[in-house]
Amino acid sequence: MKYLFLLIVSVISVFSSEDNVWKRMTDTQLGNRTSTALFCHPEENRIVLTLGMKSSTDSGSYDEVGIRSGDKKWLNLFPDPALYTVWGDSFGNVRGNGNNTYAMFSTSYFNFKGITGAGKTFLRPYLGGMSRAHWLYAYNSDDKKVYYYVNDRTFTYNPATRVWDTLTVNVNPASYLGTKQRAVWGDLNACLKWGSLCYDPVNKEILLFGGGGVNAKSGNIGTWTFKPSTSTWTKLTMSIEPPPRAFSRMVYDPENQVIVLFGGDHLDYLTSDTWVYNCTNRTWTKKNPPVSPSPRAGHNLVYLPKAKAIVLIGGYKYTPSDGTASGAEQYAQITPLQMWKYNVTSDTWTLIKVFATTDSIPWFNKNYMLSTPSAVDTNDNIIALGRLTNSQYSYTPYTFELHCNPTVSDPSGQAQYGVAQGTVQRRSNTQDDPAFFAQDSTGIDTAANEATLRNVNSDAWVRINNSRAPVDRVWSTRIYNPDRDEVIVWGGGHSGYYGNTVPHYSISKNRWSIGYEAEWGLDHIYESGEGPGPHTFNDRPFMYGHPYDNYDYDVNLKKVVLIKFSYTYLYDPVKKDFDTIKINNASDMPGYYYHNSVTQTPKGCFAWSNTTPFGNTYQFWLMSKDSLKWRKLPINGGVTPPIYWCEDGGACYESKRDRMIFVSRRSDPGKIWTYDFATNTLTKLTPSGTGPVGTSDWVRELVYLPKYDAVLVQGGWLYDCALNEWRKLSIGNSSVTSTVSSGYFYDEKRDLVWDIEKNCEAYVLKLSSAATGIEAARETRKGKYAFVCSPNPFNPMTGVSFSLEEGSKVKLAVLDVKGRTVMTIKNSALQAGKYNFIWNGLGADGKPMASGIYIFRLELGDKSLQTSAVLSR
Repeated sequence: MKYLFLLIVSVISVFSSEDNVWKRMTDTQLGNRTSTALFCHPEENRIVLTLGMKSSTDSGSYDEVGIRSGDKKWLNLFPDPALYTVWGDSFGNVRGNGNNTYAMFSTSYFNFKGITGAGKTFLRPYLGGMSRAHWLYAYNSDDKKVYYYVNDRTFTYNPATRVWDTLTVNVNPASYLGTKQRAVWGDLNACLKWGSLCYDPVNKEILLFGGGGVNAKSGNIGTWTFKPSTSTWTKLTMSIEPPPRAFSRMVYDPENQVIVLFGGDHLDYLTSDTWVYNCTNRTWTKKNPPVSPSPRAGHNLVYLPKAKAIVLIGGYKYTPSDGTASGAEQYAQITPLQMWKYNVTSDTWTLIKVFATTDSIPWFNKNYMLSTPSAVDTNDNIIALGRLTNSQYSYTPYTFELHCNPTVSDPSGQAQYGVAQGTVQRRSNTQDDPAFFAQDSTGIDTAANEATLRNVNSDAWVRINNSRAPVDRVWSTRIYNPDRDEVIVWGGGHSGYYGNTVPHYSISKNRWSIGYEAEWGLDHIYESGEGPGPHTFNDRPFMYGHPYDNYDYDVNLKKVVLIKFSYTYLYDPVKKDFDTIKINNASDMPGYYYHNSVTQTPKGCFAWSNTTPFGNTYQFWLMSKDSLKWRKLPINGGVTPPIYWCEDGGACYESKRDRMIFVSRRSDPGKIWTYDFATNTLTKLTPSGTGPVGTSDWVRELVYLPKYDAVLVQGGWLYDCALNEWRKLSIGNSSVTSTVSSGYFYDEKRDLVWDIEKNCEAYVLKLSSAATGIEAARETRKGKYAFVCSPNPFNPMTGVSFSLEEGSKVKLAVLDVKGRTVMTIKNSALQAGKYNFIWNGLGADGKPMASGIYIFRLELGDKSLQTSAVLSR
């Protein structure tokens, strides 16, 4: 009995009813805060929270706060009070109390700023939208500081003195890997994201592995070390190392002097592999445990100092759906929440506990942080942040505590939830899965589809119903591939789709398809900026905030040409995937989505792009089939190119005159610019009639209609190329086809204008001559004036003909493309009749005029007609 009693006492001492139970410590005291760095300061046995993303107007605690086991509130960790007379309260809101306003900076992006008080200066990091710490921080147990590698900067925080310090280093890993991708929103595109740091006390250095978004092949940096004593980063040459991954935390095991890594997100699949980094010889080894936790990322991996055990908590999985998953809803916390232990010596995973979904547990937030941050104190108490419920929207974290006892196990749960090492999870049965669309590939009646298109009603946008259409392809145009009679879409970002698949729509089959599984840019789904970086782990481009009009099909290359910041990517419609080649854009072709338009022409893709970031100086480029480079085009005529600004500008190719046509509401709204390829001359025209001036309609989408020699502009505007005249059309359902996600193209084979909208809804428009009013207008103009130049082009003479039904004062002048009069041919009253005047190509001074476009303006009382001709010597 004595021994039985001792055994019972022993068991009770090992496991208490208070162990492995989550308890809520605080309410939403921290305010709206995401992607924080949470670590233990063992000297004070305090969990400290730093960095993260905060709203500049958010009320809440101080930027650095701390909490101990059993506390009910986070303590504001103010610096030395001698620096300022009044800091504010030790607990709670320090925003807007008049004592702490200096902590808020004007910039909304990550930065350090010196704050001066009491004759001293100290650094403060601004906690803006780009201050996501992920797990790119590590506590150095030797010098007692926390080291961060965030936004391509290496810096420290001393929790004892509460002082920040930026470090001068030999090189930052993301910068070292290649030329930084030019960025608009701070240094977002130059930065490593989703990686992990871990301190290696054997070598007194910090290990960096994982993450992506950097400007390197496959967006992968490999394995690096940082030596605090010399502020030196070193890239390790590894014969074996883990494949690229995101949101996989590393943890140090002091008993075995190794660093452990488990699972992670490859962006197109989740892994369940286990890797160990041997600190004594700096080598990676892939382990082979008999059972592993299921594939996941965003899990917590912590070391319990008393129990001497590595523990894994939670993580996220992909959510199977009906194919409409888009954005954060495709991610879900692993449920039920699980806690596992890993034994390095035996290479075994053991399930400690499965938490009931009714338990009070910390839930992660899908929008901004695909993980539940946690840290463990010196008494094996795990403190974590999370939501009270499994909610997708907003993030106001509560604080939870759990005393971890890893000596217990759940064999039946392990059999249920464990998997074989190396198991992966993919996004099956979603719009990111090629097989999802392939399910609808049978029963296709192309004859019936074609009959539907032939019989659509005229002069109204008609919806073409199709199944399994991709969703949320917002903020972009749609392009037509005439070689394969299909539509190609690249769109999303900014609260829309943030994967990187390229949907194809076969017009004759009325079916959608994709060529590969999507890779998602984690936690940048709702950014309106650039997205997570240049390219993915599979070396494809990430989706970015606003693709707008940044791509088109090149009929010479037989590829889609996509401009994205520093690079131009080529997409092969046959293999339905991107080529490995990436074209480096010239320095004066920034390729920013707000200021860049790409248009299909018979000569290759034409680009209309600004020359400096957010500048209003523009240049024209043409993609060379031979060199695979953008060739800068000369611009003659002395006319300034119009401004392209996303929905406020658009371009199309006009085949009849071999020229580009531009519309811009940022430059002289209502005007038309033409760029003649034969002479490289840019001309600004003033059409008669009222164009899209000061309207709420977008004008990004333009299509040339050769049948009518006119350009249809988004919003129901028609530009008559022959008469240089605007006309507003009355088109049914026009309100649904003039949005930020409209994508127009002309289907000459069927004489239809197509529009593919936000969720890839297809609309077609069959325009009648009566609706355009073109024939009537031209007949009227022909009967009254018949104002033409012939021959055109000419050398050196052309005839200028017109007719008058009644007498009128007439002024006939020749102007250059800058609008300057070079010759007045006639300026007097004329009777009714037909007239033909010859211009011999000479100026008013009798000297021959240079080759180029000349405008002939006929003023008849209060009316003005205009046409043009090309002098080609």
